[in-house]
Amino acid sequence: MTSFDLSRLLLTVFGGLFFLAPLVYSLPRGSRSWQINRLLLVVTALASLHAYTRFGAYHDYGRYGRHTYHYHELFHYFLGARYYPELGYRRLYDCSYVALKELEGEGVAIPEIAEIRSLKEILTSVPASQVAESMKAPCHEAFPPARWKGFKADLTVFLQVGNETTWWRHMLFDHGLNPPPSWAIVAYPLANLIPLNHTTMDLLPYIDMGAIFLLCGYFIFRAFGLNALCGFFIIFGNNWLSDYYWTGGSFYRQEWFVYLTLALCLLKQERFRTAGALMGVSAAMRIFPTFFAVGAAIPLAFAAWRYTSRRRAFFDYALGGAVTFATLVILSVLVFGLERWHEFAYKISRHNSFLFVMHIGFDKLAVFSKDIGNQNFWWAPGLENFGKWNAMLRAKYAEHATWFSLIKALGIGSAVVAATRATPVAASILVGWSMLFFWQVPANYYYVFLALLPVVFYREPIEGEDFVRLVIAFVLIAALLILPTQSPDGIIHNGYINWAVCLALIGSVGAAFVAACRHWDSTDTH
Repeated sequence: MTSFDLSRLLLTVFGGLFFLAPLVYSLPRGSRSWQINRLLLVVTALASLHAYTRFGAYHDYGRYGRHTYHYHELFHYFLGARYYPELGYRRLYDCSYVALKELEGEGVAIPEIAEIRSLKEILTSVPASQVAESMKAPCHEAFPPARWKGFKADLTVFLQVGNETTWWRHMLFDHGLNPPPSWAIVAYPLANLIPLNHTTMDLLPYIDMGAIFLLCGYFIFRAFGLNALCGFFIIFGNNWLSDYYWTGGSFYRQEWFVYLTLALCLLKQERFRTAGALMGVSAAMRIFPTFFAVGAAIPLAFAAWRYTSRRRAFFDYALGGAVTFATLVILSVLVFGLERWHEFAYKISRHNSFLFVMHIGFDKLAVFSKDIGNQNFWWAPGLENFGKWNAMLRAKYAEHATWFSLIKALGIGSAVVAATRATPVAASILVGWSMLFFWQVPANYYYVFLALLPVVFYREPIEGEDFVRLVIAFVLIAALLILPTQSPDGIIHNGYINWAVCLALIGSVGAAFVAACRHWDSTDTH
């Protein structure tokens, strides 16, 4: 374990102790021991935020220095958003290489790239020379002359801050841009408002960080209190699954999480229509946050069914979510055309049909064994190997598919039943987490929502079930810092991580079941 990860482990352990101590010992509010604990909790929370930025080191680019931005991420999300109408989901790599070759003809040094992944088919790569010849005309047809000139100028900025062959070879061999067109309705105009230069590249990451640290922080403080906010910062800052290394320093990348967090805060304050509206925006940004929106709706719908007085809350929430989601989707069709949705649907369905190394979900857990590690998935031979690896895993899954389907249905069903008697904020996390894990296999960094566990389960005085869920949250984050050190092979330690996430989910849903049984006759679903 590196000294950096050890420091984060210590922050998680001590932060958890300071967070839980007032609940265990019932420290009198305002007493000296309470004040000391509160001070230590705040300091640990702020240190955890600093840890998220790798203690101010951000991303180390060697001779190009340390920068806040994630070079690879900005290429995909800033350029992908800025030129979304022209590039869509299939042309980002092809047109980038065509533009690079033109820049080379104008005397600009460009990296040497041998092959480029096809964004039409995930298991296909194309020789770069073929792309330069076959895609020149289509790219020029897609871009108005002024926009093509601007695209080349932006690529020149990227070359100036990092003309490294290895970086570019990896960037043009990734999986392209994945958010839906409804995301681009916000990201496209925002990206075009911001000029791209060396300074703005370092400032762009603060859109996400500012929204999470300041905006979410303020709303959590107002709705849940200082202790819950500290718990949020501790887990957010030390969560290995959503480390700054993965997607920190991108552009408008964690916006869905911001909208989800704000929605939960407003649900806590019973501002149902606005909460629903923000849930709708979150869902429109990435689609899968719909799971969290549905989770919050379950106890509201259950209460509306039992009590006439609760119907207004449910309908306000549902209406707010439906209106904003539909508005963003309709606007995206009007602005970008229905074809972009066809492209997105095809791309995301193909993407979700494969198991990847650092994705977290039941399907990965079901087929895990130590003999599936040590794989090379790079370049043309690697893609062929990746296809065979996935075929092998799917064959293993098919051997027990019926039992696996029953387990998945039980997992989701348990969360749904428990959610009927949970608060909307707790139900949102329980159902959203369950559906993500059992229904989908999302990339590790989408588990940033784990930071909400100490928010939605914190209350004073606390009951045993909620206390158990808080303990589970901190133990999980600590385990996630330890497990990657147990094997240098990402495929292997990903299996260990899947087990940890699964056990934490089972424990959280189980505690919710106990709470539901205890309060089954309660009318409190706020």
